[in-house]
Amino acid sequence: MLIGRTSIRFRTFLGFASVIVLLIVAAGVSVTRFAGFAATGEAIVRDVDVVGTANDYAFSLFELSEAVHRFRDSKAEADIDGISQARTATDEAAGRVAQAFAGSGRDEDLQALQAAQDRYGAQLDDLIRRISGDKEGADVILLAAEKLPSSIATLVAFLNGFDHPKAPEMAAAVASSAKEAMQTALKLAVSRDLAQGEAAVAAVSTLGDAITAVRKLLKEQKVPRRDQRAAKFAGRDVDTLRQGVSAFVGSVQGTADSWNLFKTTLGGLQDRIAGLRREAIAHQAAGLTGMSERSRHAVREGVVVGGAGVLIAALLAWMLGRSIVGPLNRLRDEVSAMISQTGSTARQSRDEVAQLAAAFDIFKKEHKEAERLRGERDVEQ
Repeated sequence: MLIGRTSIRFRTFLGFASVIVLLIVAAGVSVTRFAGFAATGEAIVRDVDVVGTANDYAFSLFELSEAVHRFRDSKAEADIDGISQARTATDEAAGRVAQAFAGSGRDEDLQALQAAQDRYGAQLDDLIRRISGDKEGADVILLAAEKLPSSIATLVAFLNGFDHPKAPEMAAAVASSAKEAMQTALKLAVSRDLAQGEAAVAAVSTLGDAITAVRKLLKEQKVPRRDQRAAKFAGRDVDTLRQGVSAFVGSVQGTADSWNLFKTTLGGLQDRIAGLRREAIAHQAAGLTGMSERSRHAVREGVVVGGAGVLIAALLAWMLGRSIVGPLNRLRDEVSAMISQTGSTARQSRDEVAQLAAAFDIFKKEHKEAERLRGERDVEQ
């Protein structure tokens, strides 16, 4: 064999070097696998952060929507502060979303998200302005409804005392139409239902027509201006109520349109962030599945590499042992064959080198004894 022509030192070095190489290869495979696991783990942690950030953003959008709901119902200035706080929280959450998804290849989604964020901000300002306009229209209706009963009562009393055949009929018409106008206007102000708007406008218009007819009659009868004041004041309060109802209906309609637009934008934002969240969850699940599969593969690979390393190491050990121990045993046997005590002393140790040394020691002793005997024989001769 070629290895038999090398020195024992080289063979020993080759054996240890082979084992070290096998250990380095196994360690390299393990490090590579663990590095892959670490990268996957970091990706999963990022996905968890992304999902948490997306959830925070979705919740902040919900909180903002609820704050706008409360302001729309209460019209209180304190609720505007709640909207401002919710809006600030939403903007901060949007910034965290942008940071979480930075460098993820979703630049188009992030740009669309930012555009929707800017759009809903402008829509929110318009919605707050329109809701505040609702409050002003409702205040006008309430103011008119507060003054109208007194002026209507004064006008009805005047008509009941006015000497004209049509006066009682007009008084009844003014009283009934005033009652209907105030009821429908107040119902509109409370319910903010646009379906009530048409009824309120019609009722106020009927009341206005009734008062206009009264004023026309008084002019025809050449009633002094001083006595026409009741009809004039009632007409003024009806005009105020008409303006309040008209402004309130327009404001409610504009608020409804603005609210629907705002809800559509918020819904689009929530759908988009939900899509990003689903992608992050899917990526996280895929990473966990891949890590599990790679773990099983790493175990199988480790068993194969370990088994192969053991076999290679055993083969190298057998080859090196055979190349070293074989010649030593042959030399020991040859030396032992030359001496008379091979069976007893030279094989007391299982160490081949020790056995060879013992055999040589016996050989040296026998050689010295032979030299002594030869010297004595020479003396005798």
